[in-house]
Amino acid sequence: MPFENESDRADEREQMRSEAQHNGPAGVIIANTGSPDAPTPEAVYSYLAEFLMDDRIVQLPRWFWKLLVTKAILPKRQYTSAQRYRAVWMDEGSPLIVYEQRLAAKLERALRASGCEARVRIGMSYGQHSLADACRQLKEEGCRSLTVLPAYPQSAYCITGSVRDSFQRTFPAMNWDVPTAFVDHYGDDRIYCESVADTIRAAGYGEPGDRILFDFHSIPLKDRRAGDTYVDQIRASVEEIAARLNAPAGSWAICYSSVFGPHPEHWMGPLARDVLPEWGRAMAAGQLTGRVFFTTPGFSADCLETLWDIPHELKPAFTDGGGDPERFITVPPLNDSDCAVNTFLHVLRHHVPDV
Repeated sequence: MPFENESDRADEREQMRSEAQHNGPAGVIIANTGSPDAPTPEAVYSYLAEFLMDDRIVQLPRWFWKLLVTKAILPKRQYTSAQRYRAVWMDEGSPLIVYEQRLAAKLERALRASGCEARVRIGMSYGQHSLADACRQLKEEGCRSLTVLPAYPQSAYCITGSVRDSFQRTFPAMNWDVPTAFVDHYGDDRIYCESVADTIRAAGYGEPGDRILFDFHSIPLKDRRAGDTYVDQIRASVEEIAARLNAPAGSWAICYSSVFGPHPEHWMGPLARDVLPEWGRAMAAGQLTGRVFFTTPGFSADCLETLWDIPHELKPAFTDGGGDPERFITVPPLNDSDCAVNTFLHVLRHHVPDV
């Protein structure tokens, strides 16, 4: 039957929207940085070009940074990084994408088991599996709400900020009128802290003399000066994790990795590559009597930084200083473990009443 007037049409649209929001599933996007589509120089070039030219990553005047990236960084890194990606590539694809997809599937099942009908997808800031693709999928599935949960426990301008930028560019174009939420960080979540502590315990930590080195992705010092609280969030997370492990004062430290560009001194330190030789020398001198547990709690899933950099660059830095390689223990990220699922489930329930 035709509508009598425009008011009737508006009322009908509002009723349909209300019913869709009430009856549809909750939509969740687990967001991360991304990965090349393949372990080839061409795919790596495309991915890194998009990543390195993000306004939040650019470290110098944009014209000069672009020249540096296209003429100096990419021509070399597309080949070296492709070789490294080939060494860690899984049968299903990039480790980061594989683990995040597995986590999303498990989290969706856990939400349903808890009584919340939900759809969980992954969305990357760069490359395939984009945030735009994830939004479109969840819209097509009739989700009543949308929550974006960046996988980074501690938020940073140049990391979490890029996810927010991508979402704010993407969502308005969706013509999708549903409530949205953005979880800025969860490094203070008690389940996250306990989960990280559990992985360190599972790796064998707890003997007298054991030390822990907490390694995080570095950020530009200019962001820190501009008010980025990333470093403060890290300190709070690590202090809570250390307390749960009963780690004595002086038995743990914080360091940073993954700097870009020609000026590492412009990034937050100390860098792991500088700290580890010192710890190696301390072990050789008998001042460090236990083992070194190297953990990366800022990474939710294994990626090139954990699977390549640690065994091929950071552990050798420790042994080159005189450290015993048998006493260097790498603690894996949460990946798609039960701890990871419980962490994300608790974070969603804490921050988003809809789920």
